[in-house]
Amino acid sequence: MCTDGAAAGGVDFAPGNILGEGKCVPIAMSGDATRELWRFEAAGLEANGAAVANDVIDFKPSSDPNLFRGPGGIAARGLDRDGHDGRGRD
Repeated sequence: MCTDGAAAGGVDFAPGNILGEGKCVPIAMSGDATRELWRFEAAGLEANGAAVANDVIDFKPSSDPNLFRGPGGIAARGLDRDGHDGRGRD
């Protein structure tokens, strides 16, 4: 059984588990899956999947009462809503 990932703004999100360590990890990657953009490890395993809306990803480990949020969609690529990277270069 696999949990559901999500996609937004050219970024794919895959939730997963590190079974040997009892951790879960959502991973943000480029839409063509050639680059990992970020990952976040949390205690406990997950079977809930991930959801993305309004450039925010929501992710909840099954055994943790907390909901984790991270940059989703365009924000996960490090760009603002207009496609600028904040460093004065476009």
